[in-house]
Amino acid sequence: MLKKMTRNWSKFKTIVISSISVVVLLIFAVWLAFQLSPRPFVFLLNRIPQTQATRPAHFDRVDSQVSSIKNISYSKTFGDQKLDIYYPKYGKIKGTILWTHGGSFIGGDKSMLDYWGPYLAQQGYSFVSINYSTAPDHHYPTPLIQLNQAYRFLKTQQGSNQIINLKQIVIGGDSAGAQIASQYAAIQTNAKLAKAVKIKRIIPESTIKATLLFCGPYDLKSLSKYTSAEYRKFVDYIGWAYVGKKDWQTSSAAGQASTVDHVTGNYPPSFVTDGNSGSFEIHAKKLIKSLNKYQVANKSLFFSKAKYGQVHHEYQLDLTSREGKLCLQQTIIFLKKYVK
Repeated sequence: MLKKMTRNWSKFKTIVISSISVVVLLIFAVWLAFQLSPRPFVFLLNRIPQTQATRPAHFDRVDSQVSSIKNISYSKTFGDQKLDIYYPKYGKIKGTILWTHGGSFIGGDKSMLDYWGPYLAQQGYSFVSINYSTAPDHHYPTPLIQLNQAYRFLKTQQGSNQIINLKQIVIGGDSAGAQIASQYAAIQTNAKLAKAVKIKRIIPESTIKATLLFCGPYDLKSLSKYTSAEYRKFVDYIGWAYVGKKDWQTSSAAGQASTVDHVTGNYPPSFVTDGNSGSFEIHAKKLIKSLNKYQVANKSLFFSKAKYGQVHHEYQLDLTSREGKLCLQQTIIFLKKYVK
């Protein structure tokens, strides 16, 4: 009996040890995967449901004054990339807004602008919401190359399509899209940066009337420095996925993507805004400082916690909130001043 109990105990210990060994190996394998590539992190992050913009009250009234053409293929260089165009049903097109959506460089979609687009189109602009290839399947500077491709496509449509006005261009974006838009505007107005990134400047400077930059990071080389500890690991993986290097913050790409360092006197008038919690307000204020240094006209919108409480990242997409409504109102006023 004692021998049988001893044998059973021995088998039990072997099973337990083997099970623990398997668990340890699995944990090590998972840990190693996260050390070797950003893909596991990106995979998990993209499984989290994205917050959808809330449909504003009375949106039907706005929508009735706007037409749209969706899922237009503008390039197949990096896969079939598409864009949406919103434009007013009546009146002259004042200018065209080229917009890049947010999504941390790894996701997001042009449909995030399904409310913003019509509201600005109602004011007399064609609003072009552009999809671009995301990381880690496509690294920096792919989205910048694709913006050039989208512009070239729109240029081919001018003669036959009166909903495009490339004589007055506004470059805009939100979150990661704001960084891309800010850098793209810098490339078009800074020959030295364009040469470093190896992207041709194809938009005549005189036609770029403004930028709209919402909740974006504009100093990528110092992104971790200006990020709270709770979000730092997130930032490290996102940068790794986008740039393609684990030590991406010391890379030439991070330097090139730090728009705060590439503003010149030729940079277009800019409307810059951000929330005060869980976002990139410090970056926005650094960009304003750079714009002021070169006497570039700008308008900013920030929120004191004493008056507004916490205003979160991508607040402007919620057009049911007072902050979102205020942002839209000030955006329209800003556009009227610089796009005539």
